[in-house]
Amino acid sequence: MSLELRTWQEEGAIVFHKFSSQGYLKIFLHEGQIKAEIASSETQTPLTTLEHYDTLVNDGEWHSIQFYIAHARAGLSINSHTVTGSLPSQIRTGSFYNIGGGLHGEEGYIGCMRSLVVDGEHRSSSGWAISSQDDVLVGSCSLTDWCSPSPCEHGGTCKQRYDHAYCDCQHTGYSGAVCRTSLHWRSCMQFLQAKGATAGDPQEVVIDLDGSGPLPPVSVVCEMSTEGEYVTSIKHSNEEDTKVDGFQARGSFHQVIHYHAQERVMKHLLIISSKCWQSLSYNCKQSRLFDSPVVGGQFAPYGWWVSWQNKKMDYWPGSSPGSWQCACGLRGDCYDPDKVCNCDSGHEGWLQDGGDITNKDILPVRALHFGDTGTPLDTKEGRFSLGQLKCSGDTRFETETGVVRLQRVINKQEDGHGHLAEVFFEFKTEIEKSAVLFYERVDRDNYCKVVLVSDRRIVYEWSSEGTVKNIIVDMEYRINDGRWHTVNIEINIMEVMVVVDRKVIKNIQDQTKLIVKDTSYIVSEVKDLLTGNIISIRGLEVNGKGVENSETENKIVNQTLAEDLSPIYISSELPTIPVGAIHSNKGSPLISFFQTTNYILPLSLLSLLLLISILVSVGVCRYLRLHKGTSYYTQETARDTQADTPVLQSIPGLGVERRREMIA
Repeated sequence: MSLELRTWQEEGAIVFHKFSSQGYLKIFLHEGQIKAEIASSETQTPLTTLEHYDTLVNDGEWHSIQFYIAHARAGLSINSHTVTGSLPSQIRTGSFYNIGGGLHGEEGYIGCMRSLVVDGEHRSSSGWAISSQDDVLVGSCSLTDWCSPSPCEHGGTCKQRYDHAYCDCQHTGYSGAVCRTSLHWRSCMQFLQAKGATAGDPQEVVIDLDGSGPLPPVSVVCEMSTEGEYVTSIKHSNEEDTKVDGFQARGSFHQVIHYHAQERVMKHLLIISSKCWQSLSYNCKQSRLFDSPVVGGQFAPYGWWVSWQNKKMDYWPGSSPGSWQCACGLRGDCYDPDKVCNCDSGHEGWLQDGGDITNKDILPVRALHFGDTGTPLDTKEGRFSLGQLKCSGDTRFETETGVVRLQRVINKQEDGHGHLAEVFFEFKTEIEKSAVLFYERVDRDNYCKVVLVSDRRIVYEWSSEGTVKNIIVDMEYRINDGRWHTVNIEINIMEVMVVVDRKVIKNIQDQTKLIVKDTSYIVSEVKDLLTGNIISIRGLEVNGKGVENSETENKIVNQTLAEDLSPIYISSELPTIPVGAIHSNKGSPLISFFQTTNYILPLSLLSLLLLISILVSVGVCRYLRLHKGTSYYTQETARDTQADTPVLQSIPGLGVERRREMIA
């Protein structure tokens, strides 16, 4: 029999045929390879298995498959490449063939199939007995390549089913649906603090400096110094004392230094570290280093070191750039007072010149050159020692702030694999009540927040288009213990995942496709009003981008409503953090709500004048109403002969004869 198939599947039954004699034939997919099993008539177990170890057919392309049994031998051909095997006994074929499945408890074939031929006869699909019309589409082959482009990161292998892709993260050092979440420590500081390390106990550790970023994990040595500093050391291939002999010409000995880390990893370590250094020393016996004193203003040393920028350096470690000296020349205590390096004295015994390189801009040492070591037969000799690249301090974790609020963090992704989102930070607190650690609200229907619900529970809650979901992480130990704990939230095309302290992982399938945009970040400080304890946050990163100190200083959370920081709905006992708890170090919380300060005073004065005018008008009107009933026109009877005269009389006199006419 023969057929052609096209699939993305790794597993699935292609053909099952029960012999009329006891036994069966099964052709199936396993890990993307085609295999054929033939069971004997006696044991009903597969005694012959044929497979192509080096051929994968789950690549979405058409592949031709041919199987035959003849003269107690079986053959399996894939794309005209054939493997054969012997059969233990004669078999008789049966009448029916199951194509694409039909085996109880086994996964069926998902993909396309054409050109089926059995015993030389083409079998048209019109003659097939189709078990389910809903599962079989005749006349077309529509397969979607869910791995183009691949959603998998960091070397993860994209695999796919008929309707979705998934990632195999084995041996990558990453986990999660898309191999994005690092399984390693972020820094030596994080590792040593978590382990409670003490000085003088170096440990080799694999760390991932940028977490889910593009930098690969690197093996380093982590150690706490006697001064309490957390030191990260990168090894290289020339840490042992290296002998230099038989190289007389200037710089004729050339040693390139090979570090146990990629260049971009070392560069990142130098950037994020507070300080870095590398020691270099040269032990000499009658072997000159700088050939001092310099004659004619021409610096022509026998030995020198090359910076990482591939620049020949004009000083020896321990001295200053451009000095043409060693450390002893700078101090004025060289073995020969007329020289600027101990080794330039030509002394028959062993001397040394060395020191530390502390300028991060030129570290680490790329190469070394030496000369003036004569021949292997004379007494001239030199030995150099280059230490590991060492760095201490981590600017990402040195600044401690309070509750984190990001502006315009959540948005809706249109389609495709696209922009993955990740938020990472560390927190430390001793508060007993619940508290918000991280918060963002775009509008009424879109927000996210991380809440420390209790001493052993963290909840990540988010809402997209009014649909509220959450992930609850319950710890086996207290996390409000005053020690640093890590929170990593990853949102990708397949899932939303929360990792706490690198080992507690909770995830759910989610298709809302929330993303975090690289916009402006605001970090403020929050103090729990019930206990007075501050929640400390450090190492905030969004999409692998660290929030610099300059971006977080003296910022105020603008237009924050009290309900924004209300507890999440899963517990009715959680207290609300008031608006007044959010403030900057140098400003009042009121500034957050009155952004138009310059207009407040004139508006207030105008309002006051308007109020006074209204009050005066009301007073006049009330006065007139009270007194209008005692005002009349009167006509008095006078003794003279003059005519009547109308008079406006406020208070009528006694004994006066009058005619009253009320003013209309």
